[in-house]
Amino acid sequence: MKFVQCVRFSWDLDKLPAPDTVLPRHYSFTPIGLADEKELRLVIRRSFAHDTAWNHAMHEVNDMLEGWVQSALDPEKNGIGLAL
Repeated sequence: MKFVQCVRFSWDLDKLPAPDTVLPRHYSFTPIGLADEKELRLVIRRSFAHDTAWNHAMHEVNDMLEGWVQSALDPEKNGIGLAL
């Protein structure tokens, strides 16, 4: 598999309408921060590792994913992450 293009999305969450659907009880949204960094990295790695389409290319994308997580958790950027 050859990595050809990356598409980055961003949303202004303040402009989104309130959802009219309710999540099942076993799901919840939680803000994440530096305290959750280790668990977040493990979840991301496992999600790609268990997908057979990505499994053979993990060594190629692992550094890229690590950089994105590091950037997202950078305290200077004051970003907010949500985990489901």
